[in-house]
Amino acid sequence: MKVTRRRLLGEALAGAGALVLGTAGCGGADGRQPAASGSTLATTWSDPAGDGQLRPAAGEAMVERTELGPAAPAAPGATPAVTLAHITDAHVLDASSPARVTFLDRLGPPFQSTFRPQEALTAQVLAGAANAVRALAPQLVIQGGDLIDNAQSNELAHALLALRGGRLDPGSGRDGYFGVQLASNTDPFYYRPDVDAPRHPGLLRRASQAFVSGGVGAPVSPVFGDHDALVAGEIVPTTLTMSLAIGDRALWELPSGLSLPPGARRAAAISPDGPPDPGLVGPFLEAALAGPTVRVPPDPARAEMSFGEALSRLTAATAPGVDTRLDASGALRLDYAVDAGPGVRVIVLDLVR
Repeated sequence: MKVTRRRLLGEALAGAGALVLGTAGCGGADGRQPAASGSTLATTWSDPAGDGQLRPAAGEAMVERTELGPAAPAAPGATPAVTLAHITDAHVLDASSPARVTFLDRLGPPFQSTFRPQEALTAQVLAGAANAVRALAPQLVIQGGDLIDNAQSNELAHALLALRGGRLDPGSGRDGYFGVQLASNTDPFYYRPDVDAPRHPGLLRRASQAFVSGGVGAPVSPVFGDHDALVAGEIVPTTLTMSLAIGDRALWELPSGLSLPPGARRAAAISPDGPPDPGLVGPFLEAALAGPTVRVPPDPARAEMSFGEALSRLTAATAPGVDTRLDASGALRLDYAVDAGPGVRVIVLDLVR
């Protein structure tokens, strides 16, 4: 039987839905169930059949890292100096935003990963990670960058609430979810959970409903990521991208005759996130927008942020002592140090720029 891209995407979403929304039947081929604690010491997730469907697998033991020195036996009665937790690359995104360029995914490198079948669930996934971290009772949580995906104000608001704890509303626009995965979108490229197999009716509606996150229960130490202040992690917001983000015009289909800019595929090998030359993006996006567009509910909360706004909101909502500094050129950088516990200092460097 031929395995289609839609089937693979659908099976991948089925795995994500089982994790986030608690659907039944997520045991492994050997009947293994995921550990209730969520610890990877007990169980992990794997794709043994290579079909995009994650299944519970055996746990993984701790590995001692002795590259910098030999392992020292713990003294009798010793206790940890500090417990650090690390959450990174959450990529919380607004799946209804007209500033997203999901149609580019079908072109392949370097525009891969502009659409993911589980992208409406990113806020819930981060809240789930926060729940697992809170159970560890850490003294400090390091948020390792790319907290959000597309430099949007509402994405950052949702992500910070998921970490801090509180009620968050992951939807945007008048209708909650209004994006390429709607049942009414007939483009076969996109997996639509309401109508495509494996069906999960109502998933998009539930994914855009408000919920409460318990938060990590500890101060958060942020690292600045490229996606936190760059559109798709690639370009500084422009007049065009800003107007798209808050407007009512979206591009869902690949315009006829549109092709990659010269040299884009050669550049993909050295840029895992996308084209390293931001000059490729603007003209290409303008050409794409000359094709048919879809009317979507606008939302001013989707406004794209400047570097300064993103930095100030990160520092205001995180651990005491976190602050920016001016470098020699006068640019703000998120370079700082915080004390996580007795004798333990965390140093964070801003390497985005």
